[in-house]
Amino acid sequence: MIVTRSHAEPYTIEFSDGKHTGLADAIVADGGREAGFKPFALLEASLATCIAMTIRMYTDRHGWALPDLEVRVKYDQSRADAPVLRYDIDFGTSDLAPDIRERLLRVAQACPVHKALSNPMSVAHSELVV
Repeated sequence: MIVTRSHAEPYTIEFSDGKHTGLADAIVADGGREAGFKPFALLEASLATCIAMTIRMYTDRHGWALPDLEVRVKYDQSRADAPVLRYDIDFGTSDLAPDIRERLLRVAQACPVHKALSNPMSVAHSELVV
């Protein structure tokens, strides 16, 4: 569970999972100070980090070297009726056989965040019991 706390600055929000903390903030043009991540950047980071971790875990289990893995995610709102999280994966200087590369691209789709975001989801207010 993530818990947020507002700061004295108008839009600086601290978030924590109980062990780790981070900051989110609005851009200057919207009245923020850009002291932390924008909310959609956190959504992008969630998918990118999950893909990278999932691929890394898979390659480690198979004993494959993958030193330069990079995942880039962009929340594309060019169509208001159908926003999409677009990602690409750069395997860096690794000489991966085409079949291994394809396997790793399928592994990326199996990361838990990718699965969650690819299925119908709703957001609901509830009285959480902590």
